[in-house]
Amino acid sequence: MSSTIEKSSRTPWNATVLRLTARLSLPARFGEAMKDRLYYPRRGEGGFIITSMIVLVVLACLVALFWLNEKQKKLNDHYDAEVDRLCAVDGGVKVYETVRLPPEKFGSWRGNGINFFDPTQGENALGSEFIYKWKITVYQERNPFVDRNHYEVIRRADNKLLGEATSYGRSGGDVLAFLGLPAAGEPHRCPPPSELAGDGSLFNQIFVKSE
Repeated sequence: MSSTIEKSSRTPWNATVLRLTARLSLPARFGEAMKDRLYYPRRGEGGFIITSMIVLVVLACLVALFWLNEKQKKLNDHYDAEVDRLCAVDGGVKVYETVRLPPEKFGSWRGNGINFFDPTQGENALGSEFIYKWKITVYQERNPFVDRNHYEVIRRADNKLLGEATSYGRSGGDVLAFLGLPAAGEPHRCPPPSELAGDGSLFNQIFVKSE
């Protein structure tokens, strides 16, 4: 006595398998083999069918992750362009007046920079003669994170702004980073880190060692 297992028109597994195979660039014969096993199981292959369904679910999840990653890349590109636009307006280091200091004020903080900066002291971080200000403005809190960092050095005696440094940045969007795959979330800063638009660079340009 023989029995026939008929395909169900309500379960288009063959189309699903072949689409996933093409999307993930797998060999076509893999999709054909999977399709045949799902539709024409042999005796004792019930476990194989369950395993195949699990494989399909995993493949679908991978497709979804890659789709999200591509979507995140486009979103990051949008915010990177906005970071560059804002940076073109006021980004970088601007020095309005330099201050000469004796050699003993240099040499132990950040290489050859000033040695009297104490970031734990807030606006008094540069001592009693100068006011140090650091303000962070958040434009986008997450997915991705976009912010503006602004530093100022002000002479306390006459309240004159000696210099300022401004930078913008975008970070986050690492959809696939946890899988060790290329992620969409490579950080973007303007000016770039190589141009040093932080407080250290600002100090180095304002405070000059006297001969």
